[in-house]
Amino acid sequence: MTRRLQIYLPGLLLLGLWAVPALPAAAQEAADEEIGLCAAATPVMNPWTKGNPEGWWMKWHERLMTAPGRKEAQIVIIGDSITAGWHAAGEQFAPWKVLNLGVNCDSTQHALWRILNGEVDGMPNLKVAVVELGVNNKGINRHSDADIEKGIMAVCDALKQKAPQARIILMGVFPRYYGWHNSDKLNRDLARLHDGKRIFFVNINRALADTEGAIADHVGHLTGKGCEIWADSIRSTVENLMSGNVRFQEPIGVVSEASSAPRDGDDGGKARSIKSCRATTPTRSLKSPRWYFKHFGISVWGKKFERRRAELAFLGGTITHNIPRTVWDKEFAPFKTYNLGMPGDRTENVLWRIDNGAIDPAWSNLKLLVLEVGVDNKKDCQDKPEDIAAGFEAICNRVRANVPQAKILLMGLFPPFSVNEKHDNVNTLIAKIADGKHVYYLNINDALIETPDALGGDGTTLTGKGYEVWLEQMRPIVAELMEEE
Repeated sequence: MTRRLQIYLPGLLLLGLWAVPALPAAAQEAADEEIGLCAAATPVMNPWTKGNPEGWWMKWHERLMTAPGRKEAQIVIIGDSITAGWHAAGEQFAPWKVLNLGVNCDSTQHALWRILNGEVDGMPNLKVAVVELGVNNKGINRHSDADIEKGIMAVCDALKQKAPQARIILMGVFPRYYGWHNSDKLNRDLARLHDGKRIFFVNINRALADTEGAIADHVGHLTGKGCEIWADSIRSTVENLMSGNVRFQEPIGVVSEASSAPRDGDDGGKARSIKSCRATTPTRSLKSPRWYFKHFGISVWGKKFERRRAELAFLGGTITHNIPRTVWDKEFAPFKTYNLGMPGDRTENVLWRIDNGAIDPAWSNLKLLVLEVGVDNKKDCQDKPEDIAAGFEAICNRVRANVPQAKILLMGLFPPFSVNEKHDNVNTLIAKIADGKHVYYLNINDALIETPDALGGDGTTLTGKGYEVWLEQMRPIVAELMEEE
């Protein structure tokens, strides 16, 4: 929650609650017990003024209360700026009369205030309410998934109270960051609100994220193409609910929980027990505040569809990040290749990045992932060999769950500048993860040590000559694995 929100929230809570008709005490207690009190489920006016004049939000609400054709509306779309930007909604569902109740910057608590303060009152013809909310709860308010779910439940309950004749099409929380699927778990929970009678759940995130040009920006606003996907995805549900004989239907677009186990492995698909330790606990790097934004620049925002078309990807820390562009262009020109290296990353940071969009199921073309990490685990944290190996195995499990078609090439930890310690104790354990079917292992320490000036002076980098050695040693196995079907 922003500082501005923190300052104004207490007063607005009182104002919002004063304006909302009170429920009977018993009913209010039951509602509080079912939904749970939280900011996302507490009706308030929107205090957000960044880029907007004072009083803009209330004026918007007042315009919606007197919008032309309001009393004749058969379909309303309630949401935030994504909804407000769907200018062609009326055309998409003609000849039904559609009213767009989207307001910029709204979260669940603000839409809840609007509903309880009259925005769907006096609509005798209203049959369908499409609800699209939650993106700003994540992006502006930093609400938890559990609280967002409570807020959306409160919105649905308010619609049932204010428009009991209308049925609800509940949209899964839309993706942010150019299609990063950061709401899959939340949307699985929201799908449980679907009853096929009053609430109908529809999740279109995969279609949006996998269609180039559907999402306009990092916030998740939709282009015209994205709005067409939205309309096409709910059209059959709208037709069903507008008909005189509504039929039961299953929720649409529910994403099953991905297993953390490798697929088609020797263990029959069951996850091997991974040691619980710091190196296997997904952790955002705190080395620099810029790391977070760099992650999104490399993994999520920048060149989204270029990365998802990649056939060969490199994932790791400083050494991977610093692969010279000249070497990159020369060695990997035949392949569509993407570099996911991040300075200073340890195994736990790589795990965090995978869980936050670095590699997701949309990498459908990926054939081979080269993993180079662990040197900073050893240098910065003096992690035990078994902990570093457990970090490698956890990364393999994550990658296998998201892109089961891809093979993984594990690089043994590169030697430090002082070659007396070649990380043999760690690399022996890492080598045991390879199965020769999905996961492979390559150790180039001897070649690096035998080549003068191949290792950088700080123990975590390679020189230009070192990169030539790495790529020369790796070239045959990469060619072989990239050619395999």
